[in-house]
Amino acid sequence: MSSNVQDITGPIIVVAHAIAKPGKEDIVADRIAKIRDHALSDKEPGTLTYRITRFGAKFAIFEQYENADAYKHHVAGPISQVAAEKDELLEVLLQ
Repeated sequence: MSSNVQDITGPIIVVAHAIAKPGKEDIVADRIAKIRDHALSDKEPGTLTYRITRFGAKFAIFEQYENADAYKHHVAGPISQVAAEKDELLEVLLQ
């Protein structure tokens, strides 16, 4: 398996785990839901799946993209705003 998205041909699956900082859980849930809504809209036709599971402050996100270009398109979208806020909102982000 390649660690460089450029080397991957075919579908890309991402599983991310995040833990919200105390008091930030609902803000994180709202941000992730907005990312999901954008990812599953016509704005990201290469996103095949975007699912969120929440257990209190813990979030698990399962994503599937058609190919590397679809994944790159996704990370250039609204997720970039959340990435800029991650230190303020998240204890942990694993991807």
